[in-house]
Amino acid sequence: MPNLCSPPLRQHTAYEQPWFVLNSSRYSVMPSEHPAISHFYAFDVAHSADLLAVPDGCVDIVFDCDATRPTVKICGTPLEAQRVELLQGHHYFGVRLRRG
Repeated sequence: MPNLCSPPLRQHTAYEQPWFVLNSSRYSVMPSEHPAISHFYAFDVAHSADLLAVPDGCVDIVFDCDATRPTVKICGTPLEAQRVELLQGHHYFGVRLRRG
């Protein structure tokens, strides 16, 4: 069974949150065969920041894989960019749902 918290590195997709990718020290993507899921992704945050999640019609479920205090955020489909706080040195795992 593949390790979903550390999927193999591969080319990025056209449907990614650009600020998640740009602020990460490592970013990887794993495709999904499920019709409702676009892809899975994992990344390590290089610098703590309030990043912008841009509206793109997709929903992301983002897990902070912190060993002592794991959390989850659901980033919906806002009409304008919204702030998402990500913490430096934390490892995140995300599930991107397909549009529609």
